[in-house]
Amino acid sequence: MKKSLLLLAIICCATFNVFAQPPVDVYQVVAPSNPMNCTNTTLTITGWNDAGNYSLQSISHFYGNDTIWIDIKYTSPQIVIGVLTPWTHYVSLGNVPYGNWVVVARGYLGGVWQSEANSWLPVDACCPSSIPQFDFVEDTVCAGSSISVTNNSIGNNLSYFWEYEGGTSTAATPTFSISEGGEYDVTLTVTGDSCTDSLVKTIEVLDLPLVELGNDTAICDGDSLELSLPAGNDYLWSDGSISYQNIFGTVGSLAVTVTNDYGCSKSDTIEVTAVLPNVPVNLGPDKTVCPDESVILNAGTGGTSYAWSTGETTQSISVNQEGSVFVTVSESGSCDGVDEIVINWHTVDEAEIMLSADSCQERLIWLDPSTHQVIQWSDASSDTAMLVTTPGYYFVTAEDNNGCESSDSAWLNIVDNPVFSLGNDTFLCGNQTITLTTGISGDHLWKDGSTGIGFTVTQRGTYYVFVTDQNGCTGSDTIRVNDCLGVSEMTAKEIQFYPNPTQDVIHIVGYPNAPYQLMDQTGRIVGVGNLQHDEINVSDLETGIYFIQLIGNNSQFLSFYKI
Repeated sequence: MKKSLLLLAIICCATFNVFAQPPVDVYQVVAPSNPMNCTNTTLTITGWNDAGNYSLQSISHFYGNDTIWIDIKYTSPQIVIGVLTPWTHYVSLGNVPYGNWVVVARGYLGGVWQSEANSWLPVDACCPSSIPQFDFVEDTVCAGSSISVTNNSIGNNLSYFWEYEGGTSTAATPTFSISEGGEYDVTLTVTGDSCTDSLVKTIEVLDLPLVELGNDTAICDGDSLELSLPAGNDYLWSDGSISYQNIFGTVGSLAVTVTNDYGCSKSDTIEVTAVLPNVPVNLGPDKTVCPDESVILNAGTGGTSYAWSTGETTQSISVNQEGSVFVTVSESGSCDGVDEIVINWHTVDEAEIMLSADSCQERLIWLDPSTHQVIQWSDASSDTAMLVTTPGYYFVTAEDNNGCESSDSAWLNIVDNPVFSLGNDTFLCGNQTITLTTGISGDHLWKDGSTGIGFTVTQRGTYYVFVTDQNGCTGSDTIRVNDCLGVSEMTAKEIQFYPNPTQDVIHIVGYPNAPYQLMDQTGRIVGVGNLQHDEINVSDLETGIYFIQLIGNNSQFLSFYKI
């Protein structure tokens, strides 16, 4: 009574958190005195909350072996009104089985236990000749495990009828099992001397751990079956492994037993029935090709369907782009074969025309033979170099050392040699003299080594001059001066030779197979031989003026300029 008066005083004055107490405080459980098991039993439960706006969520009860549990659950809003608030709840238990029970009322806030109070509840029997009494050998069992009971029923000439999840029994002490976890009622009905009574008790069946290895299967050659179970339990595999994961890669069986925190175990087995061959596919090594060059890829004849990363579905495809290309080849009864190839492009070494400086009458253009092979010049030739004698645009197509094609072009300017004439061959009579002139400017070099712009002839002979202009180009001409007819006998054979000036070969016509000797301007002999095919090779001589002496009955002297 004093505690009640104190509580009213606290409520009256709206005092906040005066005592250190739980938010939901279950104060007292009041049970009726000696109710019968065939009548309804109602409990009175009192307590208080430390906030005035908690909401009652639910009140529920369930039976243990000798305990009746009452759960009173409140929820709290985000903002609470801190006023101590008393409450009273009347809880109907229905027909409580015969026996001496402990009633425990528990208070919760937001699903969290806060406090509890308890009381005794002795229940008398309405039918003394048949009082059902039993206990479970174990209060909790794992799903699928055997459940055993101890039957302590009181009465005369008793018969029994049990009801449980999934079945019934008339045995005095049946054994049964329940396959799924949860809380289940087990009812015993006893009959004695025409009097019948029942008792219901609840047993907790614990869930088994989740164990599912999947269906038996076949794996591909070179692959393994990766098995993974939920973490957090204890594991024992048939190969001795204790991890929640395992890798299995051979034909045969693999089993696992999993035990959870409740001590409940479950097992499963998987079998690899076969190791299937992979479809053979080989695209070959990675390739490096010229840009835009097509590469034919063939996945082989081992499959019936083909799926390329390019989207094509044929056995062979043509690829003309850089990057990775892969194919999946499928065949019934085999595992897919997969291969990949990487196609790279060469960096093209672009062709570049090399050309000599401006030169006289001709110009040489070429490609570096260490880096390029000529495919074709603009004149359809394919030599490394091309001799050009006409100004204009010239182009070339070539391959670099990787076989990649490129082109180049260039404008070429050609400088002409000076053109002049000493006149036609002529005659010299008596004491007559002839003055030879070229009629053009430039550096002159006459037969005798003189350099004037004119040359005086006083006797018969062959006379020539070389004229070099401001571009460094040289032209020449030759004139034959003979004696007047009747004055001197013409014994010399008519000789023709060309070209003059020359770079490589002098052609001589009219003196076949004659022996000869070559002399420089100082008279030093620099070569001897016989005319072969009416020509003399002078490509090894340095630039300058040279003389050819044709040896015979009438020795002839010829002069030329080597470029």
